[in-house]
Formats: sequence, structure tokens, C-alpha cells
Amino acid sequence: MRINLITPRSGGPLTWGRDLARFVNRQTECSAKHIHDTAGLLASSFFRNCDLVHAAVPITLRLWRKPLVLTIHGDYTRERNVWRRFYPLAVRLASVTTVPSRFLKNALGLEKAVVIPNAVDLEKFSQATLSAREEIQILTVTQFWFPDKAAGVIEIARALDGLPEKIRKRLRYTVLGAGPYLEEVRQKTGSVTFRTELAGLQDPRPYLAEADLFAYHSTFDNMPTSVLEAMASGLPVVTNGVGAISEMITDGKDGFIRNDT
Repeated sequence: MRINLITPRSGGPLTWGRDLARFVNRQTECSAKHIHDTAGLLASSFFRNCDLVHAAVPITLRLWRKPLVLTIHGDYTRERNVWRRFYPLAVRLASVTTVPSRFLKNALGLEKAVVIPNAVDLEKFSQATLSAREEIQILTVTQFWFPDKAAGVIEIARALDGLPEKIRKRLRYTVLGAGPYLEEVRQKTGSVTFRTELAGLQDPRPYLAEADLFAYHSTFDNMPTSVLEAMASGLPVVTNGVGAISEMITDGKDGFIRNDT
């Protein structure tokens, strides 16, 4: 079977498409072509050289007789981009619609959608070396393209700044991520009384391997891949119960869900 995987040019769906194509080509007898460039996206309606189209963008024009799988990664009703208005028609045209969580399925009212949870490749992640040491390294990996995620980092920093001084002296809080809200976060966390580093866009794996704790907070989210990557690295995770977190973590067993700071 030949599969055309169609995704945007950036963000989580791009990574999802790249990883899925790599897995299909390496681990199955099928072949997958990942299409994410503008020319490819514009021409995707005319592709006939495949047996299945799997898209992470809302396709509303089908000039081929091929099955179409539509995967929706987030709540498009809250997004501010050109794609959002096309999703309702794309859902009707799709042969199958998938979402990564029951939370998103219910939020979008997609009764017939198939839930396929997000996943990460465990072989890509080294296990963190957890041991007693003077410095406590706390890590957050997020995206500053969304105000909800930026607000979450600010909330974590404020919570840490409320800890007793003897603990604050031992803290080192590192945040990975880039986007237009990064400068706002930098300004609002600049007065904290413990060591912080906003390291920008980096490969999270070396940081995960060296951290003691993974902290995540967002005022709106679905199923954050960064939490899965922290769990794959064997890190304790502390997060709020946003979105599908309760589908990922059993509080007190796989991590800790706290809705009060």
C-alpha cells in the first residue's frame, strides 16, 4: 500500500507526519510519502500515485477516488489560522476521522471519530539518572506559539518562587521552547529568586536525561507530547489536569496531577 501523508510545514503535526512516515517505511510493508511543502499541499488534491491519503490538514476537495483519513490534533475552534473554517466539511468528506484523545473527541463533538493516542519512540530517549544531589533541576518543554502554554510557564515560575528560601536556593529551572510569547514569559519571570534559563528551541533529550523533575502547566491543551517524552525518559511529572492529561497519567502512579499551585 502506498500512503501520502499530508501535514503543515511546521509544528507538532509536521513532526507527527515525519515520524509516522519513517515508521511506516521501516516497520511495515507499506510505503509512505510525507508531503508538507506548499507546492505539494496545493497539488495534493490531484495525487493518484497512492492507495490512501492520510492528512493532518482539512482537505475539502477530493479529485481522486482514494480513502481519506483525517487526523485532527487540536481544538480547531480555538485556533486562529486559515485552516479552522475548513474542518467541518473535511470531517464530512473523510473516510475516517481520528483524534488523539477522548477529551478532544468530546470537545469537538465527533461521535464517530476513532481515538488513537499520541505516542513517542522509546528508543530515542535515554533514562534520566535520578540521584540525590544539591541542585534540583526542573525542566519544562513547551511551545510559546500559544498564550495558554506561556501562561502555564509563568504559573510554574510563580509557584516555585513561593517555596521556602532554602529550597529555592537549590533550584534550577530550565524551559525549552520558542515562539512569539517567549519575550512575555521572559519579562514576567525575570524577578524570580531562583536560577532560571529560557534556553529556546533545543533538542529536549539531553535536558530530559539530566533533569530531576518535569513540570508542565497550561490553561488549555490536549495531549502534550512533551509530557510523553518526559515519561519516556523516566522522569517524575507534575502537571495540572488540563485536556487529556488524565488519559495519560494516573495521579500518584504515573505522575502527579495538581490543579492548585
